[in-house]
Amino acid sequence: MRLGRWIAASMMAIAAVMFLLAALQFIWTNIQKDKLDSAEVFSLQQIDRISNSNIVDIMTTIPFYAKLGKTEWSQGTWLIELKVNPQEKRQELWFKDIYAIVHTAYKQLNNVNRVLIRLNETNEQGGRLLAAFDIRKTDQWLATELVQLPPSHLVHDELWRQRLRISLTGVWAERFGMPDSFKVSPATDSFSQLNI
Repeated sequence: MRLGRWIAASMMAIAAVMFLLAALQFIWTNIQKDKLDSAEVFSLQQIDRISNSNIVDIMTTIPFYAKLGKTEWSQGTWLIELKVNPQEKRQELWFKDIYAIVHTAYKQLNNVNRVLIRLNETNEQGGRLLAAFDIRKTDQWLATELVQLPPSHLVHDELWRQRLRISLTGVWAERFGMPDSFKVSPATDSFSQLNI
């Protein structure tokens, strides 16, 4: 008789433990699902204003081909330095980066007044400025023609050189030659304000 009670008690204890384990598994699964759902909602929230506290988050959303150098945010001006290897001669990829920056600045963010981009060569001796770009929120073409920006022909298209206020340096001329009717100019004035 005692053996029967002991077996019954053991069976009830085993059933209780199994029920408890199943309940814990159910609770754990729901906690993990809630965490995942929260993370997805958070990651899908679109950032619409740049600040010094979220500049890194914004930069990670842009798939760069070039290496990212220094980036700064100051009073409505966003400065980005791209480090490129001029030996690769992959200007079309650099221009895709520039398009992505401009698109992010003026289609995703609503507090950018000016974008300054420096294209610097990198090598063992350090880096030298190849080109600079200066795009402003007041540029009328941004509203209607940004999608038409031709990433592969920016330097060779006079209209886009003017729109993007491209300054090519002597280093660019050494590496790639100069487009027709384009003069080499120093690209330091726009950037000296931010100590870059």
